[in-house]
Amino acid sequence: MLSRIQLEKDLKELDEEISKKEKEMKELMEKISDNEKQRNDLERRIQEKEQEIQSLKKKKDQKDELKPLEGILKKLLSEKKNLEKQIEKDMNRKKNMEKEIKKLHSRRRQLSEDLHKKEKTSTVEDQGNDSLSRFLIGPIKSKIPKKRDTTNTKTLIRWEKIDLKIPKEDLPLVGVLYRSGNKRFLAIKYYSEIDEAKKEAKRFKSRLVVA
Repeated sequence: MLSRIQLEKDLKELDEEISKKEKEMKELMEKISDNEKQRNDLERRIQEKEQEIQSLKKKKDQKDELKPLEGILKKLLSEKKNLEKQIEKDMNRKKNMEKEIKKLHSRRRQLSEDLHKKEKTSTVEDQGNDSLSRFLIGPIKSKIPKKRDTTNTKTLIRWEKIDLKIPKEDLPLVGVLYRSGNKRFLAIKYYSEIDEAKKEAKRFKSRLVVA
């Protein structure tokens, strides 16, 4: 397993990459939405032009007006076709980005779990070292007479039982757990973590919030 410092560094870099990808995804979704609105508008205009053309075809004395309308209709149909190609291309890109983001979050969960294990181990070790400093009594100099020579001494070291306080609960797999009075709050940064966060919030009996 990587060191705690390296895990924290990797997690920070991964968060930055996730944030960048989700920003790109948001921009892409906005682009797709705008193009779909334009397509809907084109479909409406195409329908209107088709109705105008059908109406003019019924009138013998207005056939001269058909050619310009048919030219406009052809142009609108071409614009719609190009727009649909762009929407299809962006939708495929969106699917690929969703897969990438899903992999990044999966990697983040793994790093987070590794970091939590490392933090838990570090906490126990720190408590152990603190306990040693508080409970280790020595060296204690005690004069032990040897025969009649009272100048010789031996150093005794007395060890006492170390009382380690291990956390009763694991840390949440996603987000940060806070306490305010008797209430608990699980704060997350990304909406994409919400499914996992709901499970963790239920496990820790906490309220889910987005920071």
